[in-house]
Amino acid sequence: MKVVEAIEVVARFDLSGKITPLSVTWGEKNYSIESSGRRWQAEDGQHILVMTHSERMFELVFNPTAGRWYLKQVGDGQITA
Repeated sequence: MKVVEAIEVVARFDLSGKITPLSVTWGEKNYSIESSGRRWQAEDGQHILVMTHSERMFELVFNPTAGRWYLKQVGDGQITA
Protein backbone atom coordinates (compact mmCIF):
# COMPACT_ATOMS: atom_id res chain seq x y z
CA MET A 1 0.00 0.00 0.00
CA LYS A 2 1.42 3.39 -0.94
CA VAL A 3 0.52 6.34 1.25
CA VAL A 4 1.83 9.87 1.44
CA GLU A 5 0.79 11.59 4.64
CA ALA A 6 2.36 13.57 7.43
CA ILE A 7 3.07 11.49 10.53
CA GLU A 8 4.69 11.84 13.93
CA VAL A 9 8.15 10.30 14.36
CA VAL A 10 10.41 10.25 17.42
CA ALA A 11 14.00 10.23 16.20
CA ARG A 12 17.55 10.76 17.39
CA PHE A 13 19.89 13.06 15.46
CA ASP A 14 23.56 12.35 16.24
CA LEU A 15 26.45 14.82 16.02
CA SER A 16 27.20 13.85 12.43
CA GLY A 17 23.58 14.49 11.41
CA LYS A 18 22.58 10.82 11.07
CA ILE A 19 18.88 10.34 11.81
CA THR A 20 17.74 7.26 13.73
CA PRO A 21 13.94 6.85 13.91
CA LEU A 22 12.86 5.36 17.28
CA SER A 23 9.08 5.24 16.93
CA VAL A 24 6.28 6.13 14.53
CA THR A 25 2.72 7.20 15.32
CA TRP A 26 0.36 6.43 12.45
CA GLY A 27 -3.37 6.83 12.99
CA GLU A 28 -4.09 5.82 16.55
CA LYS A 29 -1.17 3.37 16.83
CA ASN A 30 2.37 3.84 18.03
CA TYR A 31 5.04 1.56 16.52
CA SER A 32 8.49 1.09 18.09
CA ILE A 33 11.25 0.83 15.50
CA GLU A 34 13.37 -2.31 15.77
CA SER A 35 15.79 -1.58 12.92
CA SER A 36 16.45 0.73 10.03
CA GLY A 37 17.80 -0.28 6.67
CA ARG A 38 18.38 1.41 3.36
CA ARG A 39 18.63 5.22 3.25
CA TRP A 40 18.73 7.56 0.31
CA GLN A 41 18.39 11.24 -0.43
CA ALA A 42 15.79 12.46 -2.94
CA GLU A 43 14.28 15.83 -3.85
CA ASP A 44 11.53 15.40 -1.24
CA GLY A 45 13.92 14.54 1.62
CA GLN A 46 15.80 11.69 3.25
CA HIS A 47 14.10 8.31 2.82
CA ILE A 48 14.62 5.63 5.48
CA LEU A 49 13.27 2.08 5.44
CA VAL A 50 12.42 0.86 8.95
CA MET A 51 10.98 -2.29 10.54
CA THR A 52 8.88 -2.27 13.71
CA HIS A 53 8.90 -4.81 16.54
CA SER A 54 5.65 -6.17 15.06
CA GLU A 55 7.47 -6.72 11.73
CA ARG A 56 5.70 -3.95 9.82
CA MET A 57 7.82 -2.08 7.33
CA PHE A 58 7.59 1.65 6.70
CA GLU A 59 9.26 3.97 4.23
CA LEU A 60 9.71 7.23 6.10
CA VAL A 61 10.68 10.54 4.53
CA PHE A 62 12.17 13.40 6.54
CA ASN A 63 11.89 16.78 4.83
CA PRO A 64 14.41 19.05 6.59
CA THR A 65 13.09 22.22 4.92
CA ALA A 66 9.60 21.66 6.35
CA GLY A 67 10.91 19.92 9.49
CA ARG A 68 8.28 17.21 8.94
CA TRP A 69 8.10 13.46 8.55
CA TYR A 70 6.00 11.70 5.94
CA LEU A 71 4.89 8.11 5.51
CA LYS A 72 5.45 7.09 1.92
CA GLN A 73 4.88 3.33 1.95
CA VAL A 74 3.66 0.68 4.37
CA GLY A 75 4.22 -3.04 4.18
CA ASP A 76 3.28 -6.05 6.28
CA GLY A 77 6.76 -7.55 6.52
CA GLN A 78 7.31 -7.50 2.74
CA ILE A 79 8.28 -4.38 0.89
CA THR A 80 9.34 -3.72 -2.67
CA ALA A 81 11.73 -0.84 -2.86
